[in-house]
Amino acid sequence: MSATVGMNALASRKRLLVAQADIHRRLIAIERLELMDRLGVNPVLDPANRHWLLTAGTVAGLFVMRNWQGALRWLPTLLAAQRLFRR
Repeated sequence: MSATVGMNALASRKRLLVAQADIHRRLIAIERLELMDRLGVNPVLDPANRHWLLTAGTVAGLFVMRNWQGALRWLPTLLAAQRLFRR
């Protein structure tokens, strides 16, 4: 019987540690977002999200290679968007 009680204590301790780790992960994520907000860092340009930028750049590059004449019409719009994102 004491082995069962010991296993239940270990299982409850494990659940407690998992819950604490989840709380700490969430706190770190919240602190990271607050720090990024204070520093004025755009979350889209954050290194953690950089894979989206690489994917979008690749897709845009393939699109431009296939339809480069049509893409030239979008060039002024893209340059205006770039100026907006710099601010």
